[in-house]
Amino acid sequence: MDELKPPGGSGAAERMLVIAVAQTEALAHRLHELVSTMEAGKEPPPAEIKKTVLEYRAAIRLAMEERNRFEDLCKAESGRDDGLDFDRARDEIRRRLARLRAAGDGGDVPGGAG
Repeated sequence: MDELKPPGGSGAAERMLVIAVAQTEALAHRLHELVSTMEAGKEPPPAEIKKTVLEYRAAIRLAMEERNRFEDLCKAESGRDDGLDFDRARDEIRRRLARLRAAGDGGDVPGGAG
């Protein structure tokens, strides 16, 4: 995927995207620690697990929304209209499926463990 850069420099949309990505990474680390604790045989309180998972989902949603806003802003400012990019859509679907697989047992996700 090509990296989008705002034509006029670093604006509010780019700062929000950076913040959203940082929050997502921090929560991913926290979720990893929680899973490691469980794998070590120590059971964290269910409320902690639920809170971490909900925060992680919210951070992912925020990052995706800000990324979309940023891309829309870049396209609008540059006058670029790419139309449908099926390769990019497939890449995004693969990333989302990989996150779903990593977050759970795979269940009904194609290619998952279930």
